Amino acid sequence: MTGITDKYYEDIIYDVNTDKAEAFDKFFPQKERIEGTPTQRRFEEVFAMQKDYKPIQKYFIDLCTHPLYEDFQDLYHTRFPIFEQRTPEQQMEAYQNQTYKLLAFKEENVFFGFISYW
Repeated sequence: MTGITDKYYEDIIYDVNTDKAEAFDKFFPQKERIEGTPTQRRFEEVFAMQKDYKPIQKYFIDLCTHPLYEDFQDLYHTRFPIFEQRTPEQQMEAYQNQTYKLLAFKEENVFFGFISYW
């Protein structure tokens, strides 16, 4: 796996709102609060490693004239087997179907992928 890099993003669901957590805890019987356990210390350590990131931008490509269409085509033609690719005519036909969606992804202004679905 030499030379392979990737990024890991924490889902927003893991953003802990302390005020909301304490309000939620009030629905349960009162217990003695214990702090500084090894598990809590490890959680704080891992939590401190989180980094801010810019969210991934999503764009629906709905026409062949869309600014990201050429990026989509470049990736599509270099990474998909020829027998899985749509011809330009088939792509135009797909756009005519209202259930067809072509969603492109960019991160920090760099196109990196897409998904198409019906």
